[in-house]
Amino acid sequence: MQTLNALGRRDRSEASVLSEAGRLSVQPGKLNGHSGCVNSLAWSNDGSLLVSGSDDLRLNLWDPMLDSPLLASFHTGFSRNVFSAKFMAGEHSAIAACAADGAVRFIRVAESRIESNGLFKCHSDMAFEVCSDPQNSNVFLSCSDDGTVNQYDTRLASECACTNYCNTHVLIDVNRSHARHPSTRVRPVHTTPRKRYAKTLRPQSTNDTGLGGGAARNRRFPFFSAPSGTGVAAMSIHPVQTQYLALGCSDDIVRVYDQRMLKLPGTIDNTSGEQSGGECGEVYNFLPAKFVYRPTTTMDEESGVQGGGIHRANIVPHKITSLKFDPCGLTMDLLVSYSDEKVYLIRPMDGAEEFESRNDLDRSLSLPEERGEKDLIRGYQGHRNRQTMIKEAYFYGPRSECVMSGSDDGTVVVWDKATGKMINRVKADKSVVNCIAPNPRNNSMLCCSGIDNNIKVLLSTAETTWLEQNKATELAKSAAGQRTTSESGWDDDDSDAADDEDEDNQDEDDDEDGLPAVVRPDVLLMYLAQLGVDIEELIGGRGGSSGGEEENG
Repeated sequence: MQTLNALGRRDRSEASVLSEAGRLSVQPGKLNGHSGCVNSLAWSNDGSLLVSGSDDLRLNLWDPMLDSPLLASFHTGFSRNVFSAKFMAGEHSAIAACAADGAVRFIRVAESRIESNGLFKCHSDMAFEVCSDPQNSNVFLSCSDDGTVNQYDTRLASECACTNYCNTHVLIDVNRSHARHPSTRVRPVHTTPRKRYAKTLRPQSTNDTGLGGGAARNRRFPFFSAPSGTGVAAMSIHPVQTQYLALGCSDDIVRVYDQRMLKLPGTIDNTSGEQSGGECGEVYNFLPAKFVYRPTTTMDEESGVQGGGIHRANIVPHKITSLKFDPCGLTMDLLVSYSDEKVYLIRPMDGAEEFESRNDLDRSLSLPEERGEKDLIRGYQGHRNRQTMIKEAYFYGPRSECVMSGSDDGTVVVWDKATGKMINRVKADKSVVNCIAPNPRNNSMLCCSGIDNNIKVLLSTAETTWLEQNKATELAKSAAGQRTTSESGWDDDDSDAADDEDEDNQDEDDDEDGLPAVVRPDVLLMYLAQLGVDIEELIGGRGGSSGGEEENG
């Protein structure tokens, strides 16, 4: 872990950033301290501390730079799996967290103990994520499958007296807002808003040792199990223009709200003099065109009358598992990950890639509505997001030059943001990687977690990039007459109907494997010699395989 000191912050070219991302590899030392799946990872603002939340109902504090990285472990008081935990802005001792039991907690820690543990039971369904205000250390938000986003100001209250749920802290209720995406006009519409209800959730265990008594850990959860209405599974606040709040909703729509435009129910509109029915701060929304609910026309054979219908495939949501604003704050770019689909880069800003100045950034106040496919910059594929509900995708690099995501095959997948080309695939979990957390102050380091009970640290320590390793392996196998695998890492036997459909929609950029059509033998032998491949073994048929391939998925 001491190699971290040699990988400090520095200005680098984009090529060097991509090279470092391609050389990310798992370090020998793992962060051990949980007894359940690790569902949440988040760094403090200065990148010195890491907080993790787990199925064992505990929060752990880490400093991966130390030989003994576990600093403290706390039992949270949640009765079900911890889904999200974040440091308050600029804080090391104040943490917001939420869990599958719908509870939200504001926790203050002092050394190795919890100093205070404020409880908010305001949501009526699972709480998926908490998010601290980047510019206010006293404010944080939570989102839930009940369709609400709550805002808490710890200067006013560090807990709530409600016993089941309440509307005291509701900032946005998407089921009361006016959804303006075209797809909402053709899909089945619920005639009444989703009800806020008190739901009894079965606790798994509340003892201080984690999940005892033979209780089974929940590794997979039903998505948005309530019978009607729209839930909110992910959210992100713009790091500079903090008035913009993006929500990933269960109807597949990404919605952006301007918090300054939100109106509470009963507010009188100064222009019309009418009473407001609720929030009206939605300034932008996005849905990939292929997800739009398209009505079909059918013909009744007896009456000859045409009738409307909706394809079943277009009714089932893909479910958003992650949504992130560009952490650099230089653009309005959003990264959204859909279950059983791609990771998409959205740019809701008239195509502007980067703001020229702060004044230019202020012009984003008039975000265009319903720009649809014009805002879809690129889709990233080659990973699998099917088994779990909290799989994250992140920007990576000092200027967000890369995009990365966890995958169901236990790997961390990294793409070049500009081209969509996969540049690394690191095996980091025995089963599934859910969470990835790039260090905000050390762009050559990130942590990841998933079904395993531990956390892995990744650093740019590999001698060659993943692409170089793969190219050498494929050339060696080709020379030895062995069967090669695709760049995405999936065997042909692993394909299914969903993968075939994904391949049909594949970007042209992904079709390029970067290999020459014809390989000259002398050039091949020279290239393999430079990589240290034993030519005699290769010719003798004993070479051509690499242990690194299995390690990197």
